[in-house]
Amino acid sequence: YYIDNRRYPSPDEGLSVLLTRPDNLPTWNGPYVRTASNLIDPWGNPFAFEPPNGDQPARIISYGADGAPGGSGQEADLVFPDV
Repeated sequence: YYIDNRRYPSPDEGLSVLLTRPDNLPTWNGPYVRTASNLIDPWGNPFAFEPPNGDQPARIISYGADGAPGGSGQEADLVFPDV
């Protein structure tokens, strides 16, 4: 996605832009994932995406079993990369 469009998905677009071409992006050359199930975490919640911010890299986040930020155990957030 980044190579084709010279940018990361916006927070408003989210990761769904990896599967479906937005109207305003003529350089989109996807789909970049095979199925929508690739955008869902093991608990059935959509992965969240944070674009790069300053010196922080782009991050993919699962909010755990409860689908809400924070928590512990099965409800703990999983962040990649965890920096």
